[in-house]
Amino acid sequence: MTLLHIRFRKLGFFFKDARVQVRLDGRVVYAGGFRAGFEYSAEVPPGPHTIATEISVGPLSRDRSYAIELGGAGEFTATLAYSRFWGNFAGTLELARG
Repeated sequence: MTLLHIRFRKLGFFFKDARVQVRLDGRVVYAGGFRAGFEYSAEVPPGPHTIATEISVGPLSRDRSYAIELGGAGEFTATLAYSRFWGNFAGTLELARG
């Protein structure tokens, strides 16, 4: 099996907290605040997976989807980054093995 960590580090100053929902292969794995950051870990089979995010502030929402490939057994960390310019998660995520 493969262990996958999905991580978003705590932001510096951010005026208002937003609601975030994170899905792994269509299943909600995190729903909560944005400012404090979050981490989720799960055992998943090797191969392709999808991480999807949605940030909501009042009636406005932004979503992003990432296709990742986990090659073989081991441990992987997918780190999300936020773009203040776009008001959304960055277009790419960092995927590291180990």
